[in-house]
Amino acid sequence: MNGTVEQAMRNFRWEPKKVRPSGIRLILTGASGGPGGNMEKSFGQELSQLAGTAERMTASAGVSADSAWYAGHFPDNPILPGIAILALVKEAIITSELREGRRVLITGIGRIRFRLPVKPDDMMMLEITREKKRDSVAYLFSVKLAGEAACTGAFTARLAEGPGEQTS
Repeated sequence: MNGTVEQAMRNFRWEPKKVRPSGIRLILTGASGGPGGNMEKSFGQELSQLAGTAERMTASAGVSADSAWYAGHFPDNPILPGIAILALVKEAIITSELREGRRVLITGIGRIRFRLPVKPDDMMMLEITREKKRDSVAYLFSVKLAGEAACTGAFTARLAEGPGEQTS
């Protein structure tokens, strides 16, 4: 499953649209490069109240009921796909590191566990802790719904200091 998730994460571009004091409005655009060509969709989701440092951050996030994430996943019982949850965690990591002048190159994900379904308009609380490794870093995360873990796991990455184009 890790290879499939990693491939899906590479297919998503994050486009910050508007920065507000209360948070960041994100529009995610997914591209499916299968044999039939590219398919573009708009996935409105909101990451807000990003707080703390890159070493220990928190944020709240929600995905509205009319988001394209729920289309066909599943009819009559919409559940937020796991890749959407991972996209929010990744965006929180990248944004937090950029605020401190570091660029992030995500090199892997692992130990992902989806424990609770996320429904339309559920408010998720993200808790992320950065740990130094030998020549990389790990971001251990927990996404909670009403205090209970909905998703847990870890991203691994390399950091680069200074300005430049974000690579992940």
